[in-house]
Amino acid sequence: MTQHEKILEILSDGNWKCTNLMYASYIADPRTRLVELKKKGYELEWRWCQTHSHRKSKEWHLVQKKSLGIALPPNHEIQRQVKLFSPQPVYD
Repeated sequence: MTQHEKILEILSDGNWKCTNLMYASYIADPRTRLVELKKKGYELEWRWCQTHSHRKSKEWHLVQKKSLGIALPPNHEIQRQVKLFSPQPVYD
């Protein structure tokens, strides 16, 4: 199992997980692996650790498994494009 797969398994339940758990799973540098996962399209969020009293490490949360890599314009832009490209009625 790769380090990316280990991290995804740890985060798979959708709960916040402290990076200490990743270090305990023998992931050498979870920060680097998390950035690599984000570049691959996984949507991750972090916050300061609320599990431990030191609150110096980060907790991570998997928001979305993997995006399709397609950036959609805002909804109002889509509506404008639909109006521009909609066929006009033809009146005889």
